[in-house]
Amino acid sequence: MIGKMECYLARGYLVYQFEDVLSQLELAIENIEAIYAEANQEVVIRPVSWLKRIVLGFQGDKRLEHADILTATLCPLTPLIDALDVESELKQRILTSHTEQHSLALSMAFFFRKEDYLLANFMFSRLFAMTMSLSNQIGLAVSHQAIEELQYDALTGLLLRHSLKQKFQETVNKSVIGNQSIAIMMLDADRFKNINDTWGHPAGDKVLKALAELVQSNQRQDDLAFRYGGEEFLLLLSNVSLENTQMIAERIRQQVEALDVDWEGVVMPLTMSIGVLLIDAVQLNAPMESYIEKADQNLYQAKESGRNKVVISRFQPS
Repeated sequence: MIGKMECYLARGYLVYQFEDVLSQLELAIENIEAIYAEANQEVVIRPVSWLKRIVLGFQGDKRLEHADILTATLCPLTPLIDALDVESELKQRILTSHTEQHSLALSMAFFFRKEDYLLANFMFSRLFAMTMSLSNQIGLAVSHQAIEELQYDALTGLLLRHSLKQKFQETVNKSVIGNQSIAIMMLDADRFKNINDTWGHPAGDKVLKALAELVQSNQRQDDLAFRYGGEEFLLLLSNVSLENTQMIAERIRQQVEALDVDWEGVVMPLTMSIGVLLIDAVQLNAPMESYIEKADQNLYQAKESGRNKVVISRFQPS
């Protein structure tokens, strides 16, 4: 008699939880739709809407089977998580939470079918908490991804200048630990204003895209390329010597000179001036601005001495 009473009470409490959780899930969906851009809503909402479907099934006294719940591997959310452009550690945490979400749902369905409502209650509480945690983790990943995307120039695909300080410090930290030199390469398209004045800004944009692609093609794995100004680029090189930095700069200069960018049947003449500063690991203790200033002085010298030139030097503290 006592066992039946406990079972009855446990089932009644589970039914109450279904109503309460459905209300909270509806509110969570509304909040997600209000907070996240439409393109990101599906991946954040999916764990919540999935649980809503599961709860409605339980509420309708449906004995959910494996085919109704599936494993995380078979869930349509998994490819969406895989597509997130975030660090591997964060993505793995999300995938682990997603796996646990499905495992909890399968366990709950088993106890629900067996009418073991005490254990079903326990599993349901954990399932709801895990689902909300999973949605929050995905929301965090989406936010990180959106912030990262804001660091890139829409026209050229290069990093924007406002992200330089952070990226520069990260490069410095790695270089100091590894006792490696770095180089700052300032690249400026010669007489770019003439291109805009002669053929218009769409032609100028085409040139900028072509130059950005060329700069990117000369990046190595740990190098970083920025759109520093209108027609000015910055290439941050890691683990370099004076000789190979000179070689990279000269190769870029020659490739720009040989670049054929056509506009309405006319190949626009292009050259690039480049100022480079090499900084030894033991000298990586000055403000970033002092290095930029020296590299910019080398660029100015390249311009003043006739353009289409490379001027390179080692950093010498003032």
